[in-house]
Amino acid sequence: MAAFSRKPRLVLPILLVAVLGGLAAGIAVARGGSNVSHGPPGVVSSGTFRTITWSTTGTASVVRDSSGHLKLQLGKDFTTKRGPDVWVYLAKFEGSIWTGNHVEWKLLGQVKRGWGSATYNLPADAAKPGMSIAIYCGECGKLSGVAMLHSVRPTTSA
Repeated sequence: MAAFSRKPRLVLPILLVAVLGGLAAGIAVARGGSNVSHGPPGVVSSGTFRTITWSTTGTASVVRDSSGHLKLQLGKDFTTKRGPDVWVYLAKFEGSIWTGNHVEWKLLGQVKRGWGSATYNLPADAAKPGMSIAIYCGECGKLSGVAMLHSVRPTTSA
């Protein structure tokens, strides 16, 4: 009888752990989960910055590393306005950049410097079509430049 009375005590902690694990997994999925993307390593998409309000030039590339994590790489040729309140965003626009609204807007981080290469972590959904990299000045509330990302097809050797 003693062995039978222990089973109900074990069921409750196991059930509680399962519920908490499911809750944690649900929160992770709702927040975007990890930044692991599926596919071979290499450049996934790239684009060239277009100046919107200040001279922002250069290139941006989304790169998948060997572990499947996505990174944004601003090229060596990247330049933008210098300042303490300049940010990098992953964005998706509805309509044109000039007249449309952003429908997705994910902060990647503060611009590390106004020139040269820099790397930022990306969520897995950065590889989906229609995404752009936006440089935003928080002080003046304006886009400095935008690079519309275009898929890069991996080359196959014959």
